[in-house]
Amino acid sequence: MARIELDDREMGGHLPEVCMRCGSSATVWREKSFELPDKGRTLRGPGPIDRFFALIRLGESFFRDAVRLRAPFCEKHKNHWFWRKVIIFGGVGFWFLLSAGGLWLIGGRGPTVSLVFLFSSFGVWLGAAIVAHETSIKQKGVAKDCLTLNGVADAFVDALEHHRKQSRRRW
Repeated sequence: MARIELDDREMGGHLPEVCMRCGSSATVWREKSFELPDKGRTLRGPGPIDRFFALIRLGESFFRDAVRLRAPFCEKHKNHWFWRKVIIFGGVGFWFLLSAGGLWLIGGRGPTVSLVFLFSSFGVWLGAAIVAHETSIKQKGVAKDCLTLNGVADAFVDALEHHRKQSRRRW
């Protein structure tokens, strides 16, 4: 998988009709927001005042500036970012329910069996979450007029370079 840098015009959808994930012909366009970095705000320490300001910063994160990407995908990968969110975030809820049900069923067999089940089911979820994260198209850098993405298909990079050359010839 490759890395690309997109300008603001390309983020708006001026891209080749090639799937970002596999490089085949794109059939759908999906939009995704990438938050701009929050510069100069870090949590300083564990004191109560710092915790208060951390809560304020958490609330501010809902109103943080973001850039939007309009990206081409094929039919197979049209829900690329959606399924990764389901695996990572929905998996936590599923793991909790599975663990609670499993512990209830195993309850009479002793704490060792219960702990083995609990940790092994967590390990399965953690492995799936890591694979989902590592195989996704994700931001490497973001600014108001530039977005760098990792994990795009090599064929998409080639098509984008060709698309950029064609666009320069028209101007």
